[in-house]
Amino acid sequence: LHTRVTAIIGQEKQSFSRAFTEYPALQNIQLISMEDARPPVDLFSLLPSRLSRALRYRYWNRSPKGPAGDAFLSIYPILRRLVSEQRFDYAILEELALLNLAKVLRRQQPSIRIVYDAHNVNTRLARNAFINKQIPEKEYLSVKTAESGLSDLVTTVFTCSDLDLGQLN
Repeated sequence: LHTRVTAIIGQEKQSFSRAFTEYPALQNIQLISMEDARPPVDLFSLLPSRLSRALRYRYWNRSPKGPAGDAFLSIYPILRRLVSEQRFDYAILEELALLNLAKVLRRQQPSIRIVYDAHNVNTRLARNAFINKQIPEKEYLSVKTAESGLSDLVTTVFTCSDLDLGQLN
């Protein structure tokens, strides 16, 4: 069995590559660091930074909703290029803020299986943070909305416990 793995990481390649000593099989991964990505130059670049980021996110996401997350904006151009150049069987998204990338993957490769790796049920964590006045209600509701729509975006969900899985069903 031979598989090719492409990983888009948020850290520098050199930092990640330290793991190769302990896990030599990782050397076979195609690593793409968001740190190496150049900022896009497009029509939105002419606008003030905050406005350009907000409009670019809405244009790329094809939705007027949601905050313009840094991770989405950093990964989108890399992912768009990758899925136009090669076919993928699976994609694993490990952060709630990246779920909208599932739409990009589906548009480009409708048969791709998308896995959301949910270490925790973020709605439960956000609810507790809201109750303890650590986050505003708007942020809690945003998390709740995102997680309640998981079945529309992903094929499979990994969770750490049966309790978490039950919370998402």
